[in-house]
Amino acid sequence: MSILACQNGCSWLTRECWRHCFITPKPSMKLPRSFCFLGLILSAQLKAVFSSAFPKFLGRISFTLYLIHIPMICSVMTWVILYIPAGTPYLVHAIIAAGITATVTLSLAALVNGFVDVRMTAFSRDAGRWLDRQLERWAKQSRTAEFNDILKPQISDVKA
Repeated sequence: MSILACQNGCSWLTRECWRHCFITPKPSMKLPRSFCFLGLILSAQLKAVFSSAFPKFLGRISFTLYLIHIPMICSVMTWVILYIPAGTPYLVHAIIAAGITATVTLSLAALVNGFVDVRMTAFSRDAGRWLDRQLERWAKQSRTAEFNDILKPQISDVKA
């Protein structure tokens, strides 16, 4: 079996292999996959892990992290790689660069989330509520004006 062949013997570079081997599950794999998924959903240990503080923190900053992770990887990691002394083993180099980049990226995402995202979301919510009140007031005045325009001739006819 070549390196470029999947477990079924077809070339994994072809569209047919991706469609048959990866995208469309084999009938024999549907049941085990379902049990794994069900196990993940019902597992009390996994619920405890994913409802702990750090995953909740990552959930709160996820959009900000999504926005800034590529610029941080490109800038901070490049800077760290350039300033680590030459001759450092590659694995040590990679671990230091990844650790510093992850720390800086998570810290910046938390700061941006707290100072920008949370405040802008609150401002947007308040602006939306203010606009809703203005539109309701305008609609009420508009309905009152229409009602008066419709009824005034009829009221004056009754009085005469």
